[in-house]
Amino acid sequence: MNGDELLGAFESEPHRYSIDFSFSKNISEVAKVPDLFKLLESKVLPEIKRKAEAEITGGTKANGREDHLETWWKFWRRREDMLQIIAPLKRFIACSRVTSRSIFEFVPQAVRPNDALMVFAFEDDYSFGVIQSDAHWQWWKAKCSTFEARLRYTTTSVWDTFPWPQRLSKKQQETVAQSAKNLRDARTQAMQDHRMSLRDLYRLLEKPGKNPIKDLHASLDKAVLAAYGFDAKQDLLAQLLALNREVAEKEGRGEKVRGPGL
Repeated sequence: MNGDELLGAFESEPHRYSIDFSFSKNISEVAKVPDLFKLLESKVLPEIKRKAEAEITGGTKANGREDHLETWWKFWRRREDMLQIIAPLKRFIACSRVTSRSIFEFVPQAVRPNDALMVFAFEDDYSFGVIQSDAHWQWWKAKCSTFEARLRYTTTSVWDTFPWPQRLSKKQQETVAQSAKNLRDARTQAMQDHRMSLRDLYRLLEKPGKNPIKDLHASLDKAVLAAYGFDAKQDLLAQLLALNREVAEKEGRGEKVRGPGL
């Protein structure tokens, strides 16, 4: 799945399949599946050989193409660390890395995300709620880089610095989780009823007029604001920045701070 499929396809369904032997230790394990092995040997190996030879001729190993010949049946730069983290999950949160809208969705664990997706290895509704909230969106816009007129989500400047609610109650956490589920359920139903994509749905939110999805976003934002203990009349970004400094100071003292997940 890439970003366009997540946002632009009906029900965010990917339309391609990948042959993934990321966790195969050697070529013998791959050869146990002869049909797929032959396909990789005929379609993939020649291209990998060509790129490796070009790297050797150029006298540089910077891209690792020559080394890739040792495991040519695996994806190049396959992010095994990420795959191991999401392996025990039923689903993970994803968004398009470059976008003009804050749209997150749960993706089934069996789907392989390509580099156009940001992956968040959480399957609970509370984490989804905070990530989908206006608080996270405001932080994203303030901290991200840009690509043309669109915003690029960056791990170090956006995710690593984003402060999570620190003193929320169990009830507040449950309210955020339920609000997030209500929003997702309504989005899914609307897409099914009107055969829309997520992109189509969110384009409508930008237009004036009553919209139940817009109301559910407002309910989620209210629940997240309460979880933070923020004042709705005060500047949201300024309050997040103050919390960021507080969390950073605690981490500097070796104190435990709250992050995503239940």
